[in-house]
Amino acid sequence: MADEFTVWFNGNGLVDVAIDEKYHGKVCGLLGNANDDPDDDFQKLTSNGLELVSDVNEFANSWVVPGSCP
Repeated sequence: MADEFTVWFNGNGLVDVAIDEKYHGKVCGLLGNANDDPDDDFQKLTSNGLELVSDVNEFANSWVVPGSCP
């Protein structure tokens, strides 16, 4: 069975994530949607689904899990 995803960390703040091709364009979140188009990666999570935004803080904050950050 092939790896579904792989995470690399260099120990100095650099993280890289690779996902199996079968998931390209089928994921969303802080790492984008893996469709090789960086212009549509900032999709904010809303109660009505996903909404494309241009502000990085608005995008990132939409993915915060309530109660998970101090």
